[in-house]
Amino acid sequence: MLKTLRTSPDGCLSDYRRDKLVAKELPPDEEQAARAHLATCARCAERVREATADAARFATAAPPWEAIAAAAPKPRRRPRLVSYGLLAAAASVALVATLTRGPGKDPQTDTRTKGSERLGFFVKRGETTWAGKPGEALRPGDAVQFTYSAPGSSFLAIVSVSLFVLNLLPIPILDGGQIVYQLAELAKGSPLSERTQAVGQQIGIVLLLVLMSFAFYNDLSRLFS
Repeated sequence: MLKTLRTSPDGCLSDYRRDKLVAKELPPDEEQAARAHLATCARCAERVREATADAARFATAAPPWEAIAAAAPKPRRRPRLVSYGLLAAAASVALVATLTRGPGKDPQTDTRTKGSERLGFFVKRGETTWAGKPGEALRPGDAVQFTYSAPGSSFLAIVSVSLFVLNLLPIPILDGGQIVYQLAELAKGSPLSERTQAVGQQIGIVLLLVLMSFAFYNDLSRLFS
């Protein structure tokens, strides 16, 4: 087992105590003892003077904090640009869907060409099964089976427009509320305070609960009417 060789004579300050003394981090009693030792030891006094000079040169050569802060890279605003891009994409999709949507048709009198695409669904409640109609009221426990027929191989995508519109409502807890936050920050030129965002979230929760209560009441009214 190797033994560490001493680089300082007995009683002299170690490098650790010397650096702590220069940094003024020694306890008062230890600092007083170290100062007393420096008065009688030329070697330790010279080492402390060298360490003090090195610390002073480092403090002089180091750039000021203002220069470091000015040279630091500015925070990127890329996330906001991404949000604006997603908002523009969502608006474009909604516009295209609105322009390409055909006129409404009465499901009772509408006809279709034989073999064309058709989307429907069946509802099973207990032992009873029937073909679902637009505006069909469902109950908890109902089983729903969607059917789709097409003349050839194709792809089918079901998009909930009502959920899309609901998510874009300007309620802070929804995506629409986040878009409102982004627009407010863009107009203000600085981020909103945490208190403002917290108050907005609380208001959004209350509005969402009111909206859910209204939808629940509406479903019950249609179910029992």
